Amino acid sequence: MSANVSLTSVGKTFAPGTRPVLDNINLEIHPGETVTVIGPSGSGKSTLLNCIAGMEPYSGAIAIDGEPVRKPRRSVAMVFQAPHLLPWRTTVGNISYGMQLQGSLAKDAQRERVEDLLDLVKLRPARGRYPAQLSGGMQQRVNIARALAVRPSVLLMDEPFGALDAISKEHLQAELQGIVSGQQLTVLFITHDISEAVFLGDRVVVLSSDPGRIAAELRIEQPRPRPLEWKRSAEFQEFYSFLWKELQQA
Repeated sequence: MSANVSLTSVGKTFAPGTRPVLDNINLEIHPGETVTVIGPSGSGKSTLLNCIAGMEPYSGAIAIDGEPVRKPRRSVAMVFQAPHLLPWRTTVGNISYGMQLQGSLAKDAQRERVEDLLDLVKLRPARGRYPAQLSGGMQQRVNIARALAVRPSVLLMDEPFGALDAISKEHLQAELQGIVSGQQLTVLFITHDISEAVFLGDRVVVLSSDPGRIAAELRIEQPRPRPLEWKRSAEFQEFYSFLWKELQQA
């Protein structure tokens, strides 16, 4: 079940007397919404994600369904750019790893959930392979499935497709829409790619740098699922141009 994420006057400074990395971030992410975040290097995009994940202290208030965030919680899962898969575990072993750590499900239930996820991320033929035997795109599918296995309500994604080739990247962008919708997730997705931000986001947030502040927001009303062909449309190009101009000023 998706959750509401609320940020009120959020700031982050790494050392006393230094310039803040984030300043006065106010953002409401509604249940089931995908918000993409873009901004220049140094705008604090990843730091913002870490604060929401409960991995960084911050000033202001962050709440998930009204509960303050001060430490990591089971309802929030994170997907990083690098898959960080365990090389001695197969695809099945990596997907089930988080569930095994939590220990909240019986083994039969874990196996059933892994089987469902193998179908969801289209990895059934690779169930017994090790990470070294998988392509970059397949490794990232395992990474996403591992995050989904713990049944989060909020999914935080830090440039998960940034290291992939263009074709793999587009395929995963298209598939992610179905995954998010089917799993009823609230998603905050960090990217440097304007095209990716427009294609995936219900809203796009632009952060300025030094310090990171919200410089602009753009709502994308295009219905889902969004076909890849939409990227070639005049409407898409208008969204892209608006965000490109905003980034030049950020």
